[in-house]
Amino acid sequence: MKRIISTLLSLLVVFVMACCLPGCSKDKNGDNQSPVSTSATMDPTAQDDDDKTLNTPPATTARYPDVGGHGILWKPVSDSTGKVAVLLNPSYGKPSVKIKSRSNQTIAVGTFTYYSNPDRATYRFPISGPTLAQKYGTVYLIVGNRIFSVPNPARRYE
Repeated sequence: MKRIISTLLSLLVVFVMACCLPGCSKDKNGDNQSPVSTSATMDPTAQDDDDKTLNTPPATTARYPDVGGHGILWKPVSDSTGKVAVLLNPSYGKPSVKIKSRSNQTIAVGTFTYYSNPDRATYRFPISGPTLAQKYGTVYLIVGNRIFSVPNPARRYE
């Protein structure tokens, strides 16, 4: 019995280390190191190194918190471009931000545009919320190493 428990604990440790450690890099200030994209891209088949970490939603029925109520403003149709705009709470800093499908495909990478209201990092995407809702249904907003569910991308969340 002890041998079985020991083996199970060893497997659990290996699993946790394999899943958690690749996405846990910090810089000298304790902030997550995430490169910010300088251009917006749309490629449903695009995969990047982040796809191998816990920073991305698995293609399962796992439940992530909804984007609303976490200091994030999701605007499905921005006033200036008619496409998705995301404003982050200042506590998030200026991380990389992307939209992924339920099958873990990168749909779009946000372009940091400026700070607004007065210090909220603002990102723009090359696709509108209604188009996301029609093509993908629920999508995931990846903010640095955090994952938020966007159940209806055509709806505004605050």
